[in-house]
Amino acid sequence: MRLSAAEVRAHLNGRYWVAPFSPMHEWSFVGVDIDRHNAVQELHFEETFKRARKALPGALVVQSGPSRGAHIYVRVPEGWKYKDAALVVRASFTILGLLRKQDKTQDGRLIVTELVEVPAQPLRLPFGRGNKLWADPRPIDEQLDTFLAYGRGADFRAFEQARARVFRELELEGEWTAAKAEKINGWLHEEELRHVTREKLPSDDPWAAVLDELPPYLSKIATIGSPSYGSRSRWTRELVRALADLRPREEVERLMAHWITSRAHVSEDIENNVSRALRQTKKFIASHYRSLGGVPERVWREIDDAIRTAYTRAAASEPDKLRATAQGGTLRLEDLRKTAFFILRRFYAKRKRTLSFHHDMYFQRFTGTNTSRQVKLFLTASGTWLRFSRGAVQGTRSDEFTLRDDLWLAAPGEPLLYPLPSEI
Repeated sequence: MRLSAAEVRAHLNGRYWVAPFSPMHEWSFVGVDIDRHNAVQELHFEETFKRARKALPGALVVQSGPSRGAHIYVRVPEGWKYKDAALVVRASFTILGLLRKQDKTQDGRLIVTELVEVPAQPLRLPFGRGNKLWADPRPIDEQLDTFLAYGRGADFRAFEQARARVFRELELEGEWTAAKAEKINGWLHEEELRHVTREKLPSDDPWAAVLDELPPYLSKIATIGSPSYGSRSRWTRELVRALADLRPREEVERLMAHWITSRAHVSEDIENNVSRALRQTKKFIASHYRSLGGVPERVWREIDDAIRTAYTRAAASEPDKLRATAQGGTLRLEDLRKTAFFILRRFYAKRKRTLSFHHDMYFQRFTGTNTSRQVKLFLTASGTWLRFSRGAVQGTRSDEFTLRDDLWLAAPGEPLLYPLPSEI
């Protein structure tokens, strides 16, 4: 989508702000956000800002708004998607001990405040209300020239130092892969929640029925609430993303409203204005569902029936087709259904009949490590709905798959499914 001149003018005049949404493909920069929204962030701002700039040599610094916080733009080399580059920079700040601060209250309670955020979504565009290059008195057009020159330039020092630090600390080698992203994500969650334990919920808590379906780190957040000042929005989004794969939208909204109002959050937003936090949560949910691709009900009926039939046939006469790995184990029907639905939703979200994706990320998400080959063979063997088009081309690690012609597209007004239905 290309912004109109009127939209750019409204952004610059402070009527509203504009930000990229759901960035795809490669991205030229990553944004770091250092806020001054609460007393702890304000107390530590100067030192945090000084250390962040030292850790990111050559990065471009922008005053983020009237609060005089900072946005730091980190130039990224070719070949990096936004979310992956942001993950690397976030991990680097964690290693340096810059991401959050622990303090004790007068009554001895430990509170944690997030001082630096490296969001998975790009920052809003610069040069809106109160937004300018840091300590730069020049006219806005000259500042804009500087920003554009940086975004087109090749000063990758900040990112390359961050990448080297993360690879060295976590003992990673070679090219960037989905497995490396998964390892870094797991390490970040472990570091952030190392002192947090999952609480036991009463049986009548609506979250009790869904906890065991969540990743362990999210089940902790679901029971205790936001664990640190400055992290509530991030954890809200993570819970919404996970729940959308498990429950209908109406239930997602009920669960999130209960989470906002019933947990002992460490959140200034919720302490000061819970109604505003609830409204923002609804916006997060709506935003997430706009980015999802619902699977047409008629399509899922046909594919679900085909998977069940193939599974029954294999179980009766060709059990090797259901062998999970070379070492043994059996693929479960429910896990294969989840995999198929997840892949289908990806096609409809991207609005493309042919997609390239890393098989380890998609074919073994629900079946476990080292099962992707068998799962891919099972789901593509008959060619009734998903066809393997070609292997990874040079310089990539993703195979190409095509959806059957008549399954595409969804008809106007056709019923769509978002979480996997147990029965229709």
